[in-house]
Amino acid sequence: MSDPRTSPDPTPLVAAGEASAPGTSTKLAEGKPFKRYLLFYALGLMGFFMTWGAVNGILLPNHVQAIEFDKFFTGADSGVDLQQLNDLKAQVDDGAVIPTGEQERLLGVLEKFESARAQGLSVITAIGLFVSMFIQPITGVLSDRMRSPWGRRAPWIAAGAVLGGLALIGLRQSSTILLVAVCWGFGQLVINVGQGPLLTTVADRVDESKIGTASAISGLGSMFGGVAGALVGGVLFTQFGLDAYYPFVLMLLFCALVFVYFARDRSSMALQVEPINWRGFFQAFVTPLRDSDFRWVWIAKIAMMFGYAVSHAFSIYMLQSYVQPSLSLTEATKTAPLLQLAGLPCMLVTMVLVGRWSDRMGRRKPFVFWASISHGRLDAGAVGVGHRARPLRPSGDRRHRPGRFRRR
Repeated sequence: MSDPRTSPDPTPLVAAGEASAPGTSTKLAEGKPFKRYLLFYALGLMGFFMTWGAVNGILLPNHVQAIEFDKFFTGADSGVDLQQLNDLKAQVDDGAVIPTGEQERLLGVLEKFESARAQGLSVITAIGLFVSMFIQPITGVLSDRMRSPWGRRAPWIAAGAVLGGLALIGLRQSSTILLVAVCWGFGQLVINVGQGPLLTTVADRVDESKIGTASAISGLGSMFGGVAGALVGGVLFTQFGLDAYYPFVLMLLFCALVFVYFARDRSSMALQVEPINWRGFFQAFVTPLRDSDFRWVWIAKIAMMFGYAVSHAFSIYMLQSYVQPSLSLTEATKTAPLLQLAGLPCMLVTMVLVGRWSDRMGRRKPFVFWASISHGRLDAGAVGVGHRARPLRPSGDRRHRPGRFRRR
C-alpha cells in the first residue's frame, strides 16, 4: 500500500478559504491545497505557452518555408543552397558582383520565394489571431455555465488540449499552405478553448488576497513558457525536422490533463445559471471603444503587439535573408530562440522597476509614449545597420559558376 503522505491526492481542493455558492469553486488562500493548485496551474500554463512558442516561433515558419521551397525550386533547382544564394544577393545589391544570366534567374526565383513564404506565414498567423480574438470570450461565457462533476472549467481545458493535439498532428501532415492555414486556424481555436478556462481558474479558485501571487505565475509562465518552447522547438527541429510537432502534442496533453486530475475542482452540477444574453454579449465588444482612453489604449496595444509579433514570427526569415552574412536554416532555427532569451532579463527587470515607478507617479501614459518612441527609433536604427553592415566576401569566380549554389 502506498504511503498517503507521498501519494498524490486527486480529491477536489476544498476546505481552504471562504464558502462558495452551490456549483462554484472554493476559494483557496493557504495550505497544501493552495500550493498544490499553484504547482499544477504553473505546469498547465507551461504546456500551453510552450506549444505557442514552439509552433509560432519555430515550427510554423519552417513548415511554410519548406512548402514554398518545394514549389519554387523544382527540378535541377531543388538542390539550391539558400545561404549561398542570399550571400550572392547581398553582394549584387552592394554592387560587388555582376551576376550571370543563370544567377539572375536564380535570384528572381529567390525573390518570389521569399515573398511567397512571408505572405503565406502572414495569412496563416492572421487567421489564427482573428479566431483567437473571439473564441476566448465565447468560451468564457459558455464555461461559466458548465455543469460537470469536474467543475466548470476542467471539461474545456481537457477538450482544448485533446483537440489541440489532434490539430498539431493534422498540421504535421499538411503539405499545402491552405491545409496549414486550416489546421493551425483550428488548432489556435481549440487550444484557446483550453487555455482561456485555465487562466480563469485564478479568479474562480484563488482568494482575493492571493490574486497577485497567482497573476505573477500567469505572467512568468507566459514569458518563460514561450521562450522555453522556442528553445526546445529549435533543438527538436534540427534533430527531427517537422516531426518535432509530435513531442508538443504529448506535452500539451500531459500538462493539461495533469492539472485537471491533480488540481481537481469541485462539482458544478448544482450550478444555477441564467440564460445567455447574446446580444448584450456581442455589444460588449464595441461598447468599451466609446471611451476615448480605452480606445487609445486598445490601439496602442495593437500597434505594440504588431511590432512584437512581426519580429517574433519572421525572425528565422530575417536571419536567413536580411542579416549578413546570412545563416543557414539550421543556424537560423537555433539562433532565433536565443534572441528571445537575450531579451528576457531586461523584460523582467523593466516590468518590476517601471511598474513601481508608474505606481509612485500615478501616471501610465508617459511610459507608454516614451517606450513607443524608443522602440521605434531602435527598430529604425536596426534597419539602417542591417543595410550598412554587410561584410563582403571574396567573390572570386563565383559569379561564373552557378553550380556553387547547389547543396553538397
